Amino acid sequence: MISKKIVLLLITMILCLSLISLTIVTTAIEPTKDYSDPKNLLPGSYMSLDDYGFPWAKDLGILRGSFYEMGVQFGERDAVRILEMVDHYVLPVIVKQFESVEQCLVTLARYRKCHEIFSPQWMDFVAGSAVGAAEELKKSKYAKDFSLFDIMFALNLEWAIRAPPRWRMEELGIGSLSSDRSDETEELLMHACNGMWVKGSATKYGQTFTLFENQMTLYPHYKCVMIPDDPKANVVFVTGSVGRVFQNGYMISDKGVEFHVLAAGVSGDEHKDFGLETYVPLAHAAWFAKDAKEAVDWLTQGTPEYREKTGRKSLLRARPNIVSITDQNEAYVVEFTAHRYGIRRPGDLGEKENNYIAFSNNFFSDHSYDENNVKTSLPMTEYTNSNPTNRASSAERSYTFMWLVKNNYGKIDKDMLMYEFAPTHCRYKEDGTKIEPELNEDGYFVPINAVCSHRGYKVGELPSGSTRSVVHLHDTLDIWHIPAWPCLFKNEGWNRTSIYWLRPYVQ
Repeated sequence: MISKKIVLLLITMILCLSLISLTIVTTAIEPTKDYSDPKNLLPGSYMSLDDYGFPWAKDLGILRGSFYEMGVQFGERDAVRILEMVDHYVLPVIVKQFESVEQCLVTLARYRKCHEIFSPQWMDFVAGSAVGAAEELKKSKYAKDFSLFDIMFALNLEWAIRAPPRWRMEELGIGSLSSDRSDETEELLMHACNGMWVKGSATKYGQTFTLFENQMTLYPHYKCVMIPDDPKANVVFVTGSVGRVFQNGYMISDKGVEFHVLAAGVSGDEHKDFGLETYVPLAHAAWFAKDAKEAVDWLTQGTPEYREKTGRKSLLRARPNIVSITDQNEAYVVEFTAHRYGIRRPGDLGEKENNYIAFSNNFFSDHSYDENNVKTSLPMTEYTNSNPTNRASSAERSYTFMWLVKNNYGKIDKDMLMYEFAPTHCRYKEDGTKIEPELNEDGYFVPINAVCSHRGYKVGELPSGSTRSVVHLHDTLDIWHIPAWPCLFKNEGWNRTSIYWLRPYVQ
């Protein structure tokens, strides 16, 4: 018979072993305080340091806490480059558009009101970034006229504030602008953004991919991971140009929702207003949307809170643009001006089995929704037609991807996307007519605006200003990317980033 002492000893030993095991397990899943190390991103998560890609972008590490606290970290970690961006790239362009600094500040205030209503979280992030970068921003040549917040707000609103709506300024008595420069035409000459989404039986293994080529002039970039402490918020991986939330960059949430922005070929001051800059509702959606459909609803109609506070039935936007929003199951291309929008889905242009969609700097929607969110027969193509210089070439870049899918239906995999589709220098017309690229006597491409927009440069030449190409496998959240035109990487491997670790850890 076992004595009571032996029983008590055994129980004590079992309890001790249990506590040791619990300690080991807890240690294994509990992150350290060094959130700059991607391995400590989430409890129990693991990511190879080699997988934390986008090597041309400065790594700001992990931003964690409230939106304001994340903004402070964002500003602190890139303050020197933020000052350089403010003083040398952005504010000089913005300020010269106005007759006075006061007029610029009044115009900024008009934009600020609607942004505060739509996303207090985004405004908190911007406010925090101003505090984080304060020591450097105080050195700015604009600091005597602008508050630090207004400097950061203007930096994030660059594409709206550099060409605000003249008609609304005159209507509100703000005054006229000092410059008559037409920014849309100039921007479209810089832009050659395009891409596609493909899934299911169109692919070799039934997978879902998004391919995107952002070939706009390059600002210095950063990369970071955002982990808001709001329990309703998503974890987000983002790249963007210095000091801005997502602008000219790439954003994906742990829900697998992916965002890309293309410039819209739309001229005309009447298509602008004092509304939301494109990147703000997208950042808000990356933080909070559960899928691509919800993100599209917020970009077009505004959040329920926005509609309740403003009395509007649709979102008032700042300027025309085109946005692709995709996830593993759905893809949307939203074409919009300040007051109207259209939504294009796979199949709307005859895509087989609704399994793919292509997009470029061109409106294709045969309808539009008005300010009351009523669908009308006025097509969004009416607005693309206002810029005939860019219409044909931009449309053909979409047709090129469509025909590449048609001609390879059922065979598409990541290698085909990276090494055959993305580097394409030929183009296809709507009827499938193929136009081969030409070289002049000096070995330079004749500019035909192909999907790989390597026009005006010698074959193999890497000029400054090229940006990134990305292939995303939605099924696994793997991303392959390069910091240049794809034709330069036809014989080289692409960088890989695994984003699967963004998904919240479930014990």
